[in-house]
Amino acid sequence: MDARDNERPDIFRYHDYRVFLKDWFGFLKKKRSGFSLRNLARRAKLASGYLPMILSGSRNLSSKALTKLTPHLGLNPQECAYLDALKELNDADSDAVQSRAFENLQRNRTYQAANPKEMEAYRYLTHWYYVAIREMATLPGFQADATWIQSRLRYRVALKEVQSAVEFLLAHGFLEKQASGAVRAVERDVDCFGGIFRLALGNFHRQMLGLAAESLESASRSERSVEGYTLPIQKKDFPKVAAILKSAFEQISKLESAKDASNEIYHIALSAFPITKRDAE
Repeated sequence: MDARDNERPDIFRYHDYRVFLKDWFGFLKKKRSGFSLRNLARRAKLASGYLPMILSGSRNLSSKALTKLTPHLGLNPQECAYLDALKELNDADSDAVQSRAFENLQRNRTYQAANPKEMEAYRYLTHWYYVAIREMATLPGFQADATWIQSRLRYRVALKEVQSAVEFLLAHGFLEKQASGAVRAVERDVDCFGGIFRLALGNFHRQMLGLAAESLESASRSERSVEGYTLPIQKKDFPKVAAILKSAFEQISKLESAKDASNEIYHIALSAFPITKRDAE
């Protein structure tokens, strides 16, 4: 996001600390006579070329450097804490660490107020049954009753969690109550910052892969299809594999608009991933 000329950048609307720092340094340059990255680095006892490398993405901002830098940025304690959380979110070396960092961000009430789309999308996608219940509402005879929904789900979800899901879906426009009293699904996009969407979607896929493993015991062979093939390929041929999987999805998606009314909710997942690595990697 770009800060306007005389507008103080609101850190709580940022999800990338590099973008924020670029805007913040631009703001300080307009507000502080003689401000420069070189002078800032000198005051923070950092190498003169360190900050440009951070902004370009060629280096990550270390915790030690951030501790030296923050006293000279003119941020309040809450903003400094948020900047530290952003650094953890952006520089995390695993999805698990990144998820913990984002959960820390979500606890900040200012962040909650400034980023409703991110809060909504993350909650929706990190609970597989939220998505499932929304899709269930497209089926004939759907009842927005927690006990009824729980009885239809093959995988265990606590009754209070089902009720919480229904309330969330209604409150955020994924479901709507019609004049007749019936509850139906609403066609709408999940919209949020790309990095948060990818993080949430990764959590969703992990949950669904776990359910796929459970389905080997909970669903009969006639109800499920689990196919797998381990083979050697050239790495340059992987895009061809991905294209074949995409084509299969396109064919499957056409069944969604079939004339006959649907009567079950399925999760379709096609995956391909490496299980070896080359010496150079």
